[in-house]
Amino acid sequence: MLMATYILGPINFLRRVSVEYPSYTWAVGIGIIGPIGAVVIPPIRRKYFGYIPSEPIPTTYP
Repeated sequence: MLMATYILGPINFLRRVSVEYPSYTWAVGIGIIGPIGAVVIPPIRRKYFGYIPSEPIPTTYP
């Protein structure tokens, strides 16, 4: 029974917090997705959508 407390305690806490404070839940979810997307999305854009970065803007006078 003691092991069930360690497993179910955090799960019940997260469930209660997600109901009482949904904005925190969404903020954490979006915060986790951001860095993952920064790593995963650029190769997908290049491979499947043919994305080619534009040339850099000149910094000197021609």
